[in-house]
Parts: sequence; structure tokens; C-alpha cells
Amino acid sequence: MGQAYSGVCTNCGFKITKNIGVGFMFPTVYGEVRKRAWDGEYGEEMMYFLRKNPQRAIDAEIDLYVCEECGDISSDYNLGMYIPREEDEEMLKEADFSSDDTGNSNYFMHDELRRKFKKFKDYDHRCEKCHGRLKIVVGKGYDKLKCPRCKNKLIPGDIIMWD
Repeated sequence: MGQAYSGVCTNCGFKITKNIGVGFMFPTVYGEVRKRAWDGEYGEEMMYFLRKNPQRAIDAEIDLYVCEECGDISSDYNLGMYIPREEDEEMLKEADFSSDDTGNSNYFMHDELRRKFKKFKDYDHRCEKCHGRLKIVVGKGYDKLKCPRCKNKLIPGDIIMWD
């Protein structure tokens, strides 16, 4: 079940709603994101990371980000890169990590990534507006977000469940 972050600025009227998390289509989405990574759409580093060892995984959940430069708020796939923990490496060798069959390739949810894999590297997310570095927003960070227009505190809205 996915959620959505929503917020409003009581100073300038700015409103935002961004989907985060995963939905029921996650197995298909994971396969599609992995194929795009395999094909180099997220850069050469991630492409070579996956091609070097197909048992490696990426985090395809959607997270909320804020630009460290302009304060723009966006959501995108996490795209963190993970390598198998030694104790799970043999089991993962048996799995089908097909890059061609986007609907049936093995997928790993956020909590499963933490149990069976260790983080190799975070993806370098960049702002579409100013190309500044994006920082992930988690937990209590939602309550601290500022309006990208006037920099006043955003008032979080209701939690919206989707999918």
C-alpha cells in the first residue's frame, strides 16, 4: 500500500501532493525500473553495477526528496544499490534476475532489501529545476518541510493511502 505526502503553505497558498511507497503493481514496477537501470537509463555506474553481478538489487520504492539548493519537493524511485549479504548469496544465485521479462523478474521490497542485502551505494538524485542535490525526506522530516516558494513551514495534510 502506498501513501501520499500532502502539504500546504498558509502564507502563499502553495499546495503539494506526492505519492510515496509502493503499490500493488510493485513487482511489475520493480522489473521495469531494473530493466531501465540495466539499459543504462540511470547512468553507466548503475548499469555496470547490475551487469557485473545480476544478483545485485536496487531499491525501487518511491521516496520523497527535497532539493538542498532551491527547496523543491519531488518524489522518485530510491534507486539505492544493494549487494547480497554473504549468507543469502547462494540462495539468490538460484533466483531469476531476468532483465528482459519485466513482469516476472524477482523483486525486493524495502524491508527485504535490508534483511538480505547490504547497501553498496545511494543513487545521486538531482533536482529537475536547478540540478542541486536531492536529500531524502523520512520520518519526522515531513513535518519540517518548507514551502519551495516562500520558505515558510508547510503544514502537513492528511495521510492519503493509494492503490
